[in-house]
Amino acid sequence: MTALHTLIAGRYTGQAVVLMGNGAQAGALARVVPDGLPVIAVNRGVRHAPQADLLVSLDANWGAAADAYTGPRLVGFAGCSHPAAVHYPAPYEVVATEGGAVLHIRSNLLAAMRLAALGGASTILLAGMEDLATYERTHHAPGIVAGLRQVSQQLQAQGVTVQAFTAWAGLDDVQEVQP
Repeated sequence: MTALHTLIAGRYTGQAVVLMGNGAQAGALARVVPDGLPVIAVNRGVRHAPQADLLVSLDANWGAAADAYTGPRLVGFAGCSHPAAVHYPAPYEVVATEGGAVLHIRSNLLAAMRLAALGGASTILLAGMEDLATYERTHHAPGIVAGLRQVSQQLQAQGVTVQAFTAWAGLDDVQEVQP
């Protein structure tokens, strides 16, 4: 059994899991996550969720905000020197964009979604990811929006609900991405 399998298998069976991003609303949303609800920090989202169950950062670019984080860190390459790093050989997602391009991408968000589902999550709640289209443009990361839509549909076909944390928590005054 691999370290990854041991870490993830059954970890979230039947639970809702929050994926905490680093968007403009992340700090406010982190303050209203109910106690006991598992949180996976998506890369620099760890600054809003230092209590996260896992940190997913495929390139280990979590920044100084993660210095106090003591949990496992899933990285997408072997040989990361951090003592809490666990190698996650995240697959490339093959994504068709609205413009017709077919891209092969790796994304912290999409990897975190796959990991939550692999761990048995019944619901994946996206928090702090309210403007992925802008992120896609400013970070030159094409395919994130289409990838979110595609992975959400695939997971929902497997019985995993994917929705914005704000909708799940009844926070009508905060706009989040809708997969």
